[in-house]
Amino acid sequence: MRLGGCNRVASPIGPLRDRRGLTLVEVVIAMAVVSLALLALSGFSTLAIKGASFGKHITTATTLAQAKLEDIRRAGYNPALASNSTSVESYTSLPDFPLYKREVFTEPNIPASGMQTVTVTVYWKNDAHSVVLSTILTP
Repeated sequence: MRLGGCNRVASPIGPLRDRRGLTLVEVVIAMAVVSLALLALSGFSTLAIKGASFGKHITTATTLAQAKLEDIRRAGYNPALASNSTSVESYTSLPDFPLYKREVFTEPNIPASGMQTVTVTVYWKNDAHSVVLSTILTP
């Protein structure tokens, strides 16, 4: 190709004077946008960590409640129970689980005569959160 009366080969990307780089303002704006995106993502990671921790507490509390219900089912129906009964295993009294408290509430003749409703509640964080499981025992 002939350019300006001289025999020159044209560059496939155009003349050098038409190529432009990024200005300092463009670089600063791009860095600000990326920084804001990373800041937003860090907020989500904090929420994810808190959610995972809460899920762990729920799972542990549910496991403790289920274990107690299984113990009660193995012991079976208590025909001597004439009135409501409550037993509490306070914080630090559960081996390997000092952050949890377990309460068992038994109601005779609920939902019908000759039945007992047993409710196990497991608390954590000073009773701020809890998990409740129930079962009905029959003779």
